[in-house]
Amino acid sequence: MASSGSSSTSSGPVATGSRRRRLVLRLSQKDALQALFQRNPYPGIATRERLARELGIAESRVQVWFQNQRRRRSKQSRSPPSEYVHQEGEAGPTSTPTPPTRPPRPQSSSPGDSAREARRKRTVSLLPNQGFLCKL
Repeated sequence: MASSGSSSTSSGPVATGSRRRRLVLRLSQKDALQALFQRNPYPGIATRERLARELGIAESRVQVWFQNQRRRRSKQSRSPPSEYVHQEGEAGPTSTPTPPTRPPRPQSSSPGDSAREARRKRTVSLLPNQGFLCKL
């Protein structure tokens, strides 16, 4: 098994009631991980152990980093880019875009309207064109 080197986290079993501290990677460690990920997103155990020794972190952390990167990449490829999603290497919008707003609804004028509105919210139309209703 690979030694963890000068890692700030423990690589052994975690004692009951305690948690492993979050690993904060240095820029040079991130660069090395990303460079290898570009070449091979599925490195074998020998490659992960060698990289862990070179970077001074536990092999298990290297393995988790690669799993997380693959998940991020698959999520990014599934969702279409939009102005709300920050793409790597691009500058995001200078101000946060606001979603479109609906015009305000007219206020109810009689007490019966509020009860009717409450019933309407609890009723779901199963077939909009047929008029079949179901109470929730």
